[in-house]
Amino acid sequence: MKGCPPRPADLLKALRRAGIEADAGFFDHLDRLPGVFMGRYAGRPEFEEGHFRVDDERVRSSDENAAV
Repeated sequence: MKGCPPRPADLLKALRRAGIEADAGFFDHLDRLPGVFMGRYAGRPEFEEGHFRVDDERVRSSDENAAV
């Protein structure tokens, strides 16, 4: 699948080609999912907010990954 991250429409199409009937509405708000899951664990002693956020300094571009 092309793109990083792939476009939601491409992801939905790939799932359906694989025989997985995914709800198109699920992909409308993908950006909200980390917050949904974070709310389930916030306040617990093992909770670390960093698990629910991307730190740009540690994320390499696809060009950098290809060079590794």
